[in-house]
Parts: sequence; C-alpha cells; structure tokens
Amino acid sequence: PSSLRLMHYTAGQWEDITTSVDTTNSFVFGDTTSFSVFAVLEPDSVTVSTITPSAGTHGSITPGTVQTVAFGADSTTFTITPDAGYRIDDVVVDGVSIGAVGGHTFTNVTADHSISAGFSAIPVTLSTSTQLFGPSKLRFRRTLGLTGTISPATAPGTVRLSAWVLVAGVWQGAGTAQVAAIDGAYLYAFTPTRRGAWRFVATYTGGVDGATIYSPSTSAAKTVIVR
Repeated sequence: PSSLRLMHYTAGQWEDITTSVDTTNSFVFGDTTSFSVFAVLEPDSVTVSTITPSAGTHGSITPGTVQTVAFGADSTTFTITPDAGYRIDDVVVDGVSIGAVGGHTFTNVTADHSISAGFSAIPVTLSTSTQLFGPSKLRFRRTLGLTGTISPATAPGTVRLSAWVLVAGVWQGAGTAQVAAIDGAYLYAFTPTRRGAWRFVATYTGGVDGATIYSPSTSAAKTVIVR
C-alpha cells in the first residue's frame, strides 16, 4: 500500500527516510547517508508522537499544551509571543537553539519533540545630564573641591574629570581622573600646581542597570582662577 514507510534508526530515534513507494511492485525507496537498522512499516491512526511546549516568564507559546501529531504529519505552528516591554530571547527545539524566532513548525513528525521559549526585557535608554560645581577663585596650593550631580540619580558608573591650565594664552591638558558616581553625586579633590586660570569638565561615561541604559553626558566647563 502507498502508506508504507521506510524507517532508519539513527541518533536514538526512528527517522522516516521514505522518498517514494512503488505500489505496483511493492517497493519502498528511501535516502540516507549512513547505515544502521532499517524497518518497513505501515503507520496507522494510533501511531502518534507528542510535542511538549514550554515558555519562560514574560511571554507565552501557543499552543501551550502537549500536542499529538500523527506519524509523518506536520505539527501545528507554535507561535511565540513576548509580553509588552519584552522580546524573544531564544527558542530551543529538542535542546538546540534555533534563535529568537516568532514561530516554529515540526515537519514529517516521526518522534517526540520539545520546544521552549525564553524572554528578556527590551533595553530602555535614558538621557542623562551632568553638572559640575566649585569655587571660581582659589589660593595657590590649596585643595580645590569640585562636586557634581548626575541626573537621574539612579545612573550608575563613573565620572571622568578633565583639567586644563592656561599657559601663554593656550589651554594645555593637565590630566584626567576617574571618580565614582554614587546616588547621582560625585566629588573630586584637586590641588593646582601653578597660578593662573584652570578649566575643568566632568563627563559621565554612561552605565547599565539591568535593562536600563544610561547615556553619557558632559558638564559645562568650570573655570577657576588660582592666585
């Protein structure tokens, strides 16, 4: 009969390798690249396989219950849907990742299968602003205390303080320093090495907190006259 199938046992399961059936001469033809146990059988309506779906938090897979599929038939399409604010992170079929796909159909089903989906939050980017405060005048060899804020105050990470000194009418770099931003505030202590005009700029280097990305920002320049 035309329903005969040529099966090949490989990798721990039966694989349908049938390419054609000659009902006149009672031949079954198949195609494989390896040798193992072969069997010819005639599936009936009770020969079924199961497909087990599962989904992580913040999303769903439809259908979400175990499905039965007749031998050699195609399964229904499993649709993966993330919750609002989330995205498909990965889909795993029979223990192997197939990427962040939105759906999957099992074709020519002759064995049990599984499909699972995972989800992750969509990153949100927030703009930041950086401010720098301090005195406008300072006595030579006194320590200059510069303070600043980062908004929003939840922004994690570091602030880079850059210094310049005016020499013969030209601003020359005088070094940089990294300070920690804690609860939206930072402090920088600096001792000028010469009299004259000094300029300071604070740059928040950006940061990541969970699925929130905080963009970098730079303060206005702060000029201090050292006498």
